[in-house]
Amino acid sequence: MPKFARPSGANSIRLRLASIYFVVTGVWPILVICWALVSAFSVNPGLAAAMREDPLGYFLGPGLRILFGIATIWTGVLLDRRSRRGGILAVVLLVLPLVAVAASVRPPNTLVFVLSVFGLFLVASVWKELG
Repeated sequence: MPKFARPSGANSIRLRLASIYFVVTGVWPILVICWALVSAFSVNPGLAAAMREDPLGYFLGPGLRILFGIATIWTGVLLDRRSRRGGILAVVLLVLPLVAVAASVRPPNTLVFVLSVFGLFLVASVWKELG
């Protein structure tokens, strides 16, 4: 079955929405972590000494969140380019919080659950447009 291009050659509204969704959800935690670090250093100057004593404890959590944010931004860029890899990465990134909720004994964060399910439906709706 031949693939016909959209008349304008532009991405569909849903694909644009999916791309924007991933870019925004990737930029947001990076901004929050940077703001938290700047405010922590400005309020508590002794924090630098504590960080030198236990750098892994202070940098592992924020570092992983920043890497997750970068991966989420890259997913949005790949989706904007209509890449199937972006769709696969999107599904993996959206399923990770759901698996964490299923494996945890703590009550699930409703916002994380709703955003993950919304993102999965959004990616599923544009899957045919990805090459």
